Formats: sequence, structure tokens, C-alpha cells
Amino acid sequence: MPLYDVAKEKGLTTAAFLWPVTAGSKIDYNLAEIFPNRIWTNQVLVSLKASSPLFLYGMNKKYGKLRHGIKQPWLDDFVTACAVDTIKNKKPDLTLIHLVDMDSMRHRYGV
Repeated sequence: MPLYDVAKEKGLTTAAFLWPVTAGSKIDYNLAEIFPNRIWTNQVLVSLKASSPLFLYGMNKKYGKLRHGIKQPWLDDFVTACAVDTIKNKKPDLTLIHLVDMDSMRHRYGV
């Protein structure tokens, strides 16, 4: 069972930002890491379906100007702004943040 499900069972609030394999989960504040993989889909629709839609809409309204689609480093800038805002204003008990650019660089070059 994923850590965020254990937290939810204990009555804790949860947040996740591009955390892998969280699409459709019961995370309270979720910006799922998911990308369109069918020609008839687009990033907006896939993200809304996989994430917490109202939360994603609100974060995008506030910080969407930081992004350039899924290009880096802007995507991590967007994720960081959303995470800081959520931690300050929602105070989740568990927060999971996946900074994709840093993760990719570590996979490529090591620590």
C-alpha cells in the first residue's frame, strides 16, 4: 500500500506534486505526473482527469505563467510554487514532491 494511502487511512491530509504513479489516487491535493500518450488526448485533459481537478485548476490559475508546457526548468518552477503555496495554505500532513529536472539529471549524471 502506498504511503499516501496509509496516511489517508489515518485521517491525515496528503499532497503530491508530479509524484509518480499517483494518477487517480485519493490524495487530497494531487498534481499527478502523467503525460498524454494517445494522439487524441492533450496535456490539459489528461492532467485534469488524473489529478485533483479543482486544485489543479486553481494552481494553474495562480502559477501557470511559470510553465512552458512540460519543458524544464519551468515545469519544476511551477511545481515548486504550487508546493510552497499548498504547504503554506493547506498545511498537508504528508507532501510528496518530484522535481523532474533534478531527478533526470541525477539519473543521467549521478549524485
